[in-house]
Amino acid sequence: MIKSIIYLLSALALFVVATMIFPLIVSLLYHENQWKIFLGCIIIFSVILAIPVFLIRRKSIEITNRVALAVACIGWFIIPLISAVPFIISGEIGGFLDSYFEAISGFTTTGASILPKPEIVSHGILFWRSFIQWLGGMGIILLGIALFAFFPGSSFHLYKAEVPGPTKDEKFFPKISTLARVLWITYTIITLLEIALLWVGGMNLFDSFCHSFTTMATGGFSTKSASISYWESPFIQIVIIVFMVLAGTNFSLHFTIFKHKGLGYFKDAEFRMYIAIMFVSTIVLRLFPLSQWKLEETGKFLLNNSFQVVSIMTTTGFSNCDFEKWKDISPVSEILLVTLMFIGGMQSSTGGGIKVARILILLKLLLREIKLIIHPKAIHKIKIMEREVTDDTLNRVSSFFFFYMLIFVISSLLISFAGVDIETSLSSVAACLNNIGPGFGAVGAMDNYSSLPVPAKWILIFDMVTGRLELFTVIVAFFPSFWKK
Repeated sequence: MIKSIIYLLSALALFVVATMIFPLIVSLLYHENQWKIFLGCIIIFSVILAIPVFLIRRKSIEITNRVALAVACIGWFIIPLISAVPFIISGEIGGFLDSYFEAISGFTTTGASILPKPEIVSHGILFWRSFIQWLGGMGIILLGIALFAFFPGSSFHLYKAEVPGPTKDEKFFPKISTLARVLWITYTIITLLEIALLWVGGMNLFDSFCHSFTTMATGGFSTKSASISYWESPFIQIVIIVFMVLAGTNFSLHFTIFKHKGLGYFKDAEFRMYIAIMFVSTIVLRLFPLSQWKLEETGKFLLNNSFQVVSIMTTTGFSNCDFEKWKDISPVSEILLVTLMFIGGMQSSTGGGIKVARILILLKLLLREIKLIIHPKAIHKIKIMEREVTDDTLNRVSSFFFFYMLIFVISSLLISFAGVDIETSLSSVAACLNNIGPGFGAVGAMDNYSSLPVPAKWILIFDMVTGRLELFTVIVAFFPSFWKK
């Protein structure tokens, strides 16, 4: 088991190290000395990681469910650590903890940044910071399956370890390696399209790449401290809104619709609910409070409201205004935005949160319980798109929701014990557990996480990885029985 874990982790880390060639090239193009840092990391880590890859015989590797869970859990802590080395050596992001926090935030696509002023950071480091979000968006294990067809017979275990939860992808793609390749190809094509549109809209090519990477990953890292509001361009904001919606949508849905040449998104029950929540939330934010409603400002406010609703719900975390100030006008805004943080995007998307599919199942489960109280002897089956939801799925979703809220409460209490105010404690955990980034209080839209005490940062690092892997993949590693034969 240990040998298999070491081999797979080394192979995945080796590939991530190889991608450091891209920020190296960016540093050379901008005549920055950081290219030496990336070159050194590529050489040193390649030598170290290549040793187990070449010494361990591939035929001796056996991927069981436990091995896959261990690789996912350990990998999402170790690979960001390796990726943080350029941040540490450059000194542009901070010391070890801040650099590791930034790398974890990148790979988990949380976007909870330590940086107060990204503008003063070198282009190579900023590019790497955005690129690791893009890698983490679709998943590094999924990328390994797609590129190298890691152990075809065992790919399903690896896939489920990194992409847990209710899924309907298998019915479209009988082979997990085919699914992984399709998802990554779709992801790449949509990213390239956004790069072109942002460039046409007025962003320079560097910013277009960085923001497209972090939009499609629903990560939210920006090259500007003012985030998207820096450009003051309705076109750029609309483009990003569209691509945030696409990023928060099930990627296999994109592919199947493209393959059949039809826009049948609304045939999917989860997508209908996903869009409906965004639409209703935007209208609610615009209407309340009614005393502030001005017809002549409707267009501006609808753009700001829709941008923030989509950004929060897809767990991207971009901002085009300081939405924290909205709570001074109406408390409804803060409550609504925090609620959207927990809902998140669709299954098999790059979005975080509980996921719309689970919320839909929980609502139907609640409705069934009400019906059973009224008609105790009746048989009420829960169906989604004419497919019955099994009791096993209902139990998993219910357990997940309870555990999710339990981790949220415990983490919030621990951070408040570290001396952080209650608003910041609650919103920082909500933002990191749901992989969003900005919250309220000291970690608001125009603030960052640098002011938090050391214990709080470690708790949030755990929350970011736990939220990205959807709880159980990480938690099982803390049970001694998991490691026993």
